[in-house]
Amino acid sequence: MSKLTNALQALRDARQAHEAAIAAGDAYQAANGGKTSPAKEDAVGDAAEAVGKAERALMAIEPQTPVDALRKVKALICDGMVDEAVASLRSDAERLTECEGDPLAALYDRSRPLRKLINTVDSRDPLLDDMMEELHRIEDEMLKHVPTTAEGLAALANLLWETEGPVSHIGSPEWEASMKNPTYIALLNLRTGARRLAGESVQ
Repeated sequence: MSKLTNALQALRDARQAHEAAIAAGDAYQAANGGKTSPAKEDAVGDAAEAVGKAERALMAIEPQTPVDALRKVKALICDGMVDEAVASLRSDAERLTECEGDPLAALYDRSRPLRKLINTVDSRDPLLDDMMEELHRIEDEMLKHVPTTAEGLAALANLLWETEGPVSHIGSPEWEASMKNPTYIALLNLRTGARRLAGESVQ
């Protein structure tokens, strides 16, 4: 299991132990006319300390995916959550939504106008070869990177669709026929899902 999964389980176990210690103390009080047990109070305190330790261990872990970040959020958001938990979650959100560490989105943004220009210029344009060379250079650079953000994943999925997807005009009979190909269906679903994760408008 991953460090995050282990930390989540440890926190669940600590909280369950804390609740059990509280229940045991309450049961003792009820059975003894409201009298408390020092030993059981100590057990509650120790269990609460264990919960705090487990929460701090989870706060120290940096999720690598948005899904893991949401799992961490779900575990830490509770009544009486401490300021450190809020700061940890805010840091995760900022890191996972920051694209500067993932060059794929920027590279794809550079390729888009170039690809559009290539598709519209005359085949005899003397600059066409240079434009094609630059586009291939950008695409080759994109293939050197593994996506680390939703935006990067969407950029790579867009590249895959544009280079390996159907070449016929969208909505044409040829396009409709080609979209019966399971490979194209998978590519389109991958691209659509990646773009949704990146917050892009998908039609």
